[in-house]
Amino acid sequence: MKFNINEILSERQMGMINSYKQMYNYDPSLSFFMSLGMMSHFARGSYYTHFVGTDHRPVQLYMWVLGASGSGKSHAFRQMEKAITKTEKMFPSTYLKPVMVSGALTEEDVSSVVSHTNHIGLRQHLSSNCKILLNDDADIIAENYGLYNATDGGKEHERNLILCGYDGFKKSFRTTGTTIIKIDDKRLTIFIATTGGKLMKNMKNWSNCAGFDGSHNRFIYMVMPKMIYSRPQNFRRNRYSENNPSFNHLCVIAHLFEKVRYVFEMSESERENIYGATFDQSLSVPDEQSQSQNDHSSMYTLCNLIIDLKESNDQKLDQQQQIKDFYGKAADTIPRIACLIQLYYNAMSILSEVYETVVYSEGDDEDSVINEKFIVNVQNIIRSKFYVYDVTYLPRKKNVDQTTMDPMIIVHKDAVLAAWKWYEHQLDVVTTLFTIDYNFSTKPVTKHSSTVSEQTRLKELIMLCEFNIFPLSTLTDKHPITGQTGILKNRPALGEQALKELINDGLLKFNYFLLDARNRKIKSYMKIPITKANDELQECVKNKLIKHGINVDEYYSVYRISSIPPNNKLSPLSLEIFKYSSCLVPYYKCYKNHLETVIQHHIQNGSVQEVEDGCFVTTNEDVFSCDYNDIENLLLCNRRKQSDNNCKAANPPKPTTSSPIQLEKTTESVVNVPCNTHEKDCEEQHQDLDVQLIYEQHVDVNNKTPELDSSQILKDLDNSSISICSNQIETEILNGSTDDAHSSTLANMSLEEYMKSFYPHQKENVFTNNNWTLSDECIKVFQSDTFYVEHVRWDIQRFRPTDVLKEIDSNNENELPLTQISHSLPCEKSVTDDIPHQLTQQLQIDATTEAETTSTLALTVRPKRKLRAVDDQENEVRTQPRRMKKKY
Repeated sequence: MKFNINEILSERQMGMINSYKQMYNYDPSLSFFMSLGMMSHFARGSYYTHFVGTDHRPVQLYMWVLGASGSGKSHAFRQMEKAITKTEKMFPSTYLKPVMVSGALTEEDVSSVVSHTNHIGLRQHLSSNCKILLNDDADIIAENYGLYNATDGGKEHERNLILCGYDGFKKSFRTTGTTIIKIDDKRLTIFIATTGGKLMKNMKNWSNCAGFDGSHNRFIYMVMPKMIYSRPQNFRRNRYSENNPSFNHLCVIAHLFEKVRYVFEMSESERENIYGATFDQSLSVPDEQSQSQNDHSSMYTLCNLIIDLKESNDQKLDQQQQIKDFYGKAADTIPRIACLIQLYYNAMSILSEVYETVVYSEGDDEDSVINEKFIVNVQNIIRSKFYVYDVTYLPRKKNVDQTTMDPMIIVHKDAVLAAWKWYEHQLDVVTTLFTIDYNFSTKPVTKHSSTVSEQTRLKELIMLCEFNIFPLSTLTDKHPITGQTGILKNRPALGEQALKELINDGLLKFNYFLLDARNRKIKSYMKIPITKANDELQECVKNKLIKHGINVDEYYSVYRISSIPPNNKLSPLSLEIFKYSSCLVPYYKCYKNHLETVIQHHIQNGSVQEVEDGCFVTTNEDVFSCDYNDIENLLLCNRRKQSDNNCKAANPPKPTTSSPIQLEKTTESVVNVPCNTHEKDCEEQHQDLDVQLIYEQHVDVNNKTPELDSSQILKDLDNSSISICSNQIETEILNGSTDDAHSSTLANMSLEEYMKSFYPHQKENVFTNNNWTLSDECIKVFQSDTFYVEHVRWDIQRFRPTDVLKEIDSNNENELPLTQISHSLPCEKSVTDDIPHQLTQQLQIDATTEAETTSTLALTVRPKRKLRAVDDQENEVRTQPRRMKKKY
């Protein structure tokens, strides 16, 4: 049950752990486990709060190491004790305090480390200071405190102290006829080690359905890794190891963070909904929500993972009670681990900045002291880079005084995911240790699946889904054919982790592969194709499937007869992938209705051949230049766009001629075609995407106003909303229906010349549908921001007819008010997500008539409102109706 520490720590964060592996040959997981215990003690009064409460919850842990005699437990504990005592001597006023004994304080200050005492002595220690119970041979502690036998009625006081200490002592009193012991706001950390043999007493009680007092599930356990002995002739000291940190350096940094409030990172919308926080709408960026792979907040991920874990365990009706108890404590244990891992991440980040002042021997040598320069530098970095005072993470209060607030430490999502992986390993350990086999003599130990196998089962269900390309709704909503509830419906967080692991291993691709019934692109997943070939590529695919617990033969049998959901179609991106990927040719028959053009093209060129049973085989491999591994995932491309955003804005690329291989030029990623014949085409497509990014930046700027909420006004305008000329840029770049002549003209035009045809060089660039006029609110928006004043051009005569009606002769009162539409618009095509192509028709009025005008009216398929002439009345002026919001 060895844990791969590289799954949660980067190479930079492994510096201290590597030092102890080199010097003492400690397993990395053991060093990290010890680090959590030391940070737990030096966190002292630090706390976190639940998202719907204000109670301070401690971050201290109870930790139990199990290892056979001679496994190295004692040596490891000596290193911990050395680091803790050295730190205490550096800050004696905090950790060295007298203890009340027999009604009087001791003459000497007492350490915060307690190796052994009874429950009265431990209460006396806790009344003076936060303590850590540290012992590498703790059978006597476990016996005296009732941890081995919960049915022993003579140990109730001791066991009660352990149970209550897990949640922290706020105001605890123990009174007798002659004494009063008060514990006020103190924390207890336990780090003990035993061989584990006496835990059989608990197993015996559990087998008799007794002893479920909740003391065993408050600990996290670790089995001592197998010792690897080092020989002196093989030892080589790294010349750079002198600047590696020690446990003592880690303890000092944890102490210097002092008492802090850990808050799990939340989005602005979450803080608005939960805490009632308010933000400047003109400066805030709306949260992007997609169908999957969302960049969920730390708080969202943590809470959903815990709920998913508990719900999955509740479905196991025959789960043994002692194992259920461990799942029940997940809501308390995982947040504590996440907070301490975030503290570890912060400490490693600080150590990388103060690298020059770090001296390993100062922390490892008992007679040395860490230099003062290191302490000063660490204090400055903590206060300037890690302390946060954000009142939006607090329930709404009046007159919050920042000087009285505890500094906040933001717990990021990577720390939550690392804590989750560590707790998965913890559940695997306790399930193996404490599952009782009632038929031990006849068969080996059997155990229920832990969270790891639960995620393996989810990955198996995802990959054996009867669709090769599918949107997330196939897994989360009702099945489009059977109507059954999706497999991820009640497991959003576990499902997200399973999908992410499959994507990371290349078994799934995530992009705009499908279209819905309205021809809108939707984010979807594509499974990796598999064949019966025995080449190296297919062997790699099979190994990946086996790694995630997926039966290869069953996956092949499902994949060869599956296609896409019946209510979806292949997107242009998918059509190009099928057209240039030879690995998908054997499965053309499953997509015959969607690939008619592609199949006909290949058959005419002699690239593929149809054989019996409707299958297709490749006859010319040269025309297939794309492989499944060359398809990029949407999430990766979005990150690349964000990192290159500033560079692209400063140096906008020039548009080039369009590629003969027209992939979808939207925000999704393009297919990397490695063949030389298509290399230039892919470069041109990437440049087109860069042009679109510039368009998106302009749209973001247009959405921000310092005074009015323009997004709300634009919502109220509904179908008569303003059409800014930047939509023309989107149409020219994204719409594949642009005529060839116009495309060739744009290809020979620089970007600057192209932009000059729009704002601010055009007389008017704002138009409305059905000749409606602009509302007063919209005009205020135009006039309230310098960007609109500079770039927006709208015709006053057309959009504000009330301003010019005074100049109209009274003889024209009965005429149709065509003055509102006196400017002709170019005839063009437009495509929306909701309606088909709208054809425009130019209506010209005879030049000899008295009211000579020229107009172009949009004749839609479903016209909403039309202008009408009223006899013997004044001309009607069309204005936008005001929508009244519903009141609940």
